[in-house]
Amino acid sequence: MKKFVCKASIHVMSLFILLVLAGCGGGGGGNSTGGNPSQATLTVISVTPANLSIAQGTSQQFAATGIYSDNTTQDLTTSVTWSSSTTSVSAVSNSGLVTAVGAGSTSITATDPASGISGSANLTITAAHLVSIEITPVNPSIARGTTRQFTATGFFSDSTVQDLTSQVIWSSSDTGIASINVSGLATGVAVGTSTITATSGNIAGHATLTVVPSGGTPTALDNWHWRNPLPQGNALSDVTYGNGIFVAVGSSGIIFTSPDGRTWTAQSSGTTHDLYGVTYGNGIFVAAGYGKILTSPDGSAWTAQSSGTTRVLEGITYGNGTFVVVGQTGTILQSDPVN
Repeated sequence: MKKFVCKASIHVMSLFILLVLAGCGGGGGGNSTGGNPSQATLTVISVTPANLSIAQGTSQQFAATGIYSDNTTQDLTTSVTWSSSTTSVSAVSNSGLVTAVGAGSTSITATDPASGISGSANLTITAAHLVSIEITPVNPSIARGTTRQFTATGFFSDSTVQDLTSQVIWSSSDTGIASINVSGLATGVAVGTSTITATSGNIAGHATLTVVPSGGTPTALDNWHWRNPLPQGNALSDVTYGNGIFVAVGSSGIIFTSPDGRTWTAQSSGTTHDLYGVTYGNGIFVAAGYGKILTSPDGSAWTAQSSGTTRVLEGITYGNGTFVVVGQTGTILQSDPVN
């Protein structure tokens, strides 16, 4: 049990950073994101992204996460029944892929057919039109026989931005040098240069792909790739790594975890307050936000702790055996040293 002491004000604030492992039962049952636990019952379905706005004529993949009575979670995206409250605004497939049909507002609902439990997310369809497409990376180099994933981002007339990677038509100007599939994954076929194009209607974006000999070294410093979830409807503020997983936090209490930085799973944080910082230390994740501090041993099951303040907490780090949280109006909270 740890106490946070306010260093920048006269108020004494305390935070109990619990080593939640004991509370998790300490046994092999643990929390998981896969597999329906025996004897556990479904209590909540979380639908993400929440409160999203997309342009008419585009699409968006939704996900359904089941939260069970023992705080474990499971991806239910392919097993729930999907529906739209306003079919004239949006249509939704059996897999949760929503197509924006007309301008307006709708509610996307995922229902468990066995229990009848459901969860919903609000979706707004705008009449904005596509203005431009940006492809990233812009000028990458790859070795012959290797691949590179491209991403297409659409910029709309209402200043919104949307991931169009799975919706555009991909092409290569010289398929003898580089080919590209419907998902934007390019393959180096022969040494040379090809223009990669992403097209939606009469709008197109371009990037130049250089293929170097096998065993050659790509010359562009472009080893960054857009990964899911993008977009997922909530701003992400911070990310950390520990205990073999990445943990990202953001607005409306959103928390995502990933074992490799590529595939991300939404977790239940138990709060709708914005989260601005997350760190890992001494076997525990700690997230901080709008007067909130949460702890987790594994990034999946989170417990709210008393921060002693309602101020916005914007950053957190761990070092020298202690957690330190900072926030607005000069707030600094520090935990007791970890023995």
